[in-house]
Amino acid sequence: MLKSIKSCLFYSLLLLATTEMRAVDSVEHSDPDKEKLGLTLSGGAARGLAQIGVLHIIDSLGIELDYLSGTSMGAIVGGMYVSGYSAREIEEMALRTNWSTLFSSEVNLEFIHPVNRRETGKYLFSRPFEDGRLKFETGALEGQQLWNQLSTNFLHVSHIRDFNDLPIPFACVATDLETGEAVVLKGGKISKAIRASMAVPAVFTAVEIDGKKLIDGGVSNNFPVDVAYEMGADKVLGVNVARGLRSADQLRNPLDVILQVGFFSDAKTFASNKEKATWFLDIPLEGIDANDFDEVEKIIELGKREARKNLELFEEIAASQADRKTEHFTTKPAGVKYKLRSIEFRGLESVSEEMARQAFPLKEGDKATSSQVLRAVRILYATGLFDRIYVFAEKREEENTDLVIDLLEKSLVRVGGLLGYNDHIGVWIGGGIQLENPIWNNTQAEGRLHIGENPTLLGRKRFFLDDHRSNWITAEIEGSLIRFPYEGHSQPVDYRRTLFKTSLEYSSLRGRDSYWSVNIGRRMQKLSQRNNADVNINGWINGWKVGVKWERYTLDRHAFPTKGQDLYFSLSHHFGYRHNLSLKKEGYEDPELRDLGLSMIKYQNLHAKWLEYVPLSDKYTAHFLIEFASLIDHQQGFITSYNIGGYRPVVDRQLTMLGLREYQFMDNSYLSGRIGIQRALGERFFASVMMQAGSWGFSLIPILPSEWPHHDFVLGWGISLGYLSRIGPVETTFSYSPEMGRLVGYVNLGWSF
Repeated sequence: MLKSIKSCLFYSLLLLATTEMRAVDSVEHSDPDKEKLGLTLSGGAARGLAQIGVLHIIDSLGIELDYLSGTSMGAIVGGMYVSGYSAREIEEMALRTNWSTLFSSEVNLEFIHPVNRRETGKYLFSRPFEDGRLKFETGALEGQQLWNQLSTNFLHVSHIRDFNDLPIPFACVATDLETGEAVVLKGGKISKAIRASMAVPAVFTAVEIDGKKLIDGGVSNNFPVDVAYEMGADKVLGVNVARGLRSADQLRNPLDVILQVGFFSDAKTFASNKEKATWFLDIPLEGIDANDFDEVEKIIELGKREARKNLELFEEIAASQADRKTEHFTTKPAGVKYKLRSIEFRGLESVSEEMARQAFPLKEGDKATSSQVLRAVRILYATGLFDRIYVFAEKREEENTDLVIDLLEKSLVRVGGLLGYNDHIGVWIGGGIQLENPIWNNTQAEGRLHIGENPTLLGRKRFFLDDHRSNWITAEIEGSLIRFPYEGHSQPVDYRRTLFKTSLEYSSLRGRDSYWSVNIGRRMQKLSQRNNADVNINGWINGWKVGVKWERYTLDRHAFPTKGQDLYFSLSHHFGYRHNLSLKKEGYEDPELRDLGLSMIKYQNLHAKWLEYVPLSDKYTAHFLIEFASLIDHQQGFITSYNIGGYRPVVDRQLTMLGLREYQFMDNSYLSGRIGIQRALGERFFASVMMQAGSWGFSLIPILPSEWPHHDFVLGWGISLGYLSRIGPVETTFSYSPEMGRLVGYVNLGWSF
């Protein structure tokens, strides 16, 4: 399914261009007395990359095009060509593109507000809730990153409303979702037209233009030779990479079936258009599937090879233009700065224009390149207020540009679901609700619930104090139920812990990736002993805390990241503890806490973590973890201590260690270091080898001795195999510690909180 989605996403390669782009100053005009030449490029997903090879021959022979028509992939390649990109530049873009990043619905965390990054993208599904029901879009992907790059890469021609005024007159084909009829787009906003032409049904959301919802033009006219003639061409070179309808045994998944049914009607028009073409070039791509974006270089080379085989055809076209008189258009580099004469925000409803202007870093009168406009759009998107942002120039006069920011606000209410499994906390199914601007503007609210063997719940309300969202206040309540073993008494005991935490926190951004906070909160915990032993502890304990913390989260994705940091520091003071614990201990008639070595005096909690991923090559990533934690003056024993063990933190106050199970040890202090190498096995599979060393049982400030045994130092080794699935990471880890003398297996599926 993922690979099929890739086949619809070629246009995104055009978005990551870093080469200099040519902006058009004046248009090329052919001699009106000469025959007009049209070029038609078909749709074909990854196979369509071969058409870049044809453009290379056209460039090298100096063939001048008078018209260009295209559908889907052909619209993408052709649109870039008529906008000033050369075949060489388009090829370089294709070769440099990181397809594994582009071919997913994952959100680029870099452009999400730092306070929301850790939780973004963890729902299995998330849908708007409007008018008392879930709202489903016309496709699975909207693709804000793609919109960003499309709009900015076409910014130099986005003011041209009639595609006949481009250096080469251009038209692309989309399909009316309501009628199934072909819609020829010859004007408007070129990036939006191209986005409509490639909106594969059920994969990409439809694009609304002139009141019509448009999807992929391949459904109705995948090889629009007729359109080139309608534009005014006398002769047309038609290039085809599509394979037509496939046999039933070649349809391997539901998306294949959707595409097959969708292109039934086009099969009827293809034969007619093939006959109309003056020259027809069919590029055979044996062994290349529409999804094979990992074969970019090979596909382009096959296109070049086929064009060279048909060199006589292209030489015939070039010879027919030998006496053509042409006024060439001039160009200027894309790095030119456009003066923003005006900035208009469209589509605002619940979000105020003042807030949007405050969040958008460019102001009227500024000079900016297209890349600076792109950065500004990403900053605006990071506010979390919009589902889609589209940028274009309404008008350009020399360097003066009237910029339009077209916005689609997020629904006020979104509902999500998720499921997962972890060896320690078992199976869970969960759901959540997210509200944007509930009751007051510039606020967020969220509620989540996991139901399973160890249920959890979370409620949160956040108030932003300025339009930049650089300062905010968060009120939060969190509850969980966990079962854990404890071997610190003379006999093993199974406990069930019910935990509630409430907090009120003030936070402030520091740069674009980090923030600090001050907080006050209350911690309430109930212990229930599930078996009889020589020591029994049951009942409630609760107390207050005040603290500070600092966070920086720049990982490129939550699971199996390839670069970035996860840094965390917190220091809190815990005080005012009260309890109604029921205590029993053999040999004591009415035991007190001190008889168990426990006391409810105040203590401090210091916790620091440094996790970093460093790319070594395209396939290899090194990762490092250093973690330190200490409960200073802590005398509450296992009731509120750290639990040491496990590979991924899934419960409160857990510190990970290879070779140990969760709750293998419980202590007041911990220091560990881990190093590993991660290798990508394809696009979604990963393997890691790791080594970790940990020490606990030390103290920075002398405290009363605890009852449980201390193991001062332990080593651990581990290997991990993972798959980045639709529902989150699927991961199996095997680790071993010589001190423990046993192999520990660990399985995790999906996300927890």
